[in-house]
Amino acid sequence: MTGPRPRRSGRDGEQCLSPWVAEVDGHRISLAEVDRRAAELRSGPRGALLPPPDTAEGRNLRRWLVQLVAAERVVRNSCAARGIDTAGAPTARLDLGGALRLGGVAAAMLHRMPGAIELAAEAGPTAVEVADHHQRNRDRYPQPLVAAAAVIAAELARQRRATAFGHWLDVAMASRVRLAPGFEHPGEPGHPDATHRH
Repeated sequence: MTGPRPRRSGRDGEQCLSPWVAEVDGHRISLAEVDRRAAELRSGPRGALLPPPDTAEGRNLRRWLVQLVAAERVVRNSCAARGIDTAGAPTARLDLGGALRLGGVAAAMLHRMPGAIELAAEAGPTAVEVADHHQRNRDRYPQPLVAAAAVIAAELARQRRATAFGHWLDVAMASRVRLAPGFEHPGEPGHPDATHRH
């Protein structure tokens, strides 16, 4: 694929503006698209809580948005190829606890496109696992096992599918996304604005 490559960030952490920030399945995501998403966030109800764009934290917010937009492209492409309705399966939506367990971009994808959970295959819990969960969580399930089994099985299945989706997304992102230099994941220790160093 031809076209200008972005230069790496300078020592001070300032990014040289680039016409594209990532490629997904060979198709580029423009910097303008990511900046539009940032502008939407900044004009929203929590915009005042976001860091200024010319700070390290602001540049890392942009890097996170690159991850988000790239993940959306991966998920939408995969769902389209398999005929999956991304808006479907409303019961698969994560609660706060589930989102915290899954974390990051994967949780954002299932919140925005709950039907995408169909991309991940995972066997349901066994009767032994349901019984064990019931025994260890009697404060949540005071009723007898026979009365709680169906609810527990459904909850464990949702958790497993979400975890499997997170693993699927990690593999898909690693194999199908190419980030432009300077737009690495915010947690990547090699970029100038990295905050976690050893």
